[in-house]
Amino acid sequence: MNVSTETKQRISKEFNDDEGPHVISALCDFEWSDIEPDRVHRIILDYAKGKVSEVKRLVKVANDDPKRILAADNPTKKKSPKKQILPKTILIFTVLNILTWIILKYIVQFK
Repeated sequence: MNVSTETKQRISKEFNDDEGPHVISALCDFEWSDIEPDRVHRIILDYAKGKVSEVKRLVKVANDDPKRILAADNPTKKKSPKKQILPKTILIFTVLNILTWIILKYIVQFK
């Protein structure tokens, strides 16, 4: 299996010149060429954090079950819309409550 040029560029940035060929060799050992190899390579490099031994270990994990590596991918950490609505709703109700209290206080004070 070949490694993409983007992956090679990333390897050259994150690893020493001596380590680069070992990392490429380890990534080429990934056996599941039909299951998004570029994505698997990217995830492995994300979690390896510059350690060749970790790349080799993660490639073994990916060869056993590539879904374990793919499941570790979290491309976006955006909040779901439901989680964004709740704080806004609480804020709106709080503001309305305070305004109502102020209005009622004003009405009672001047009656």
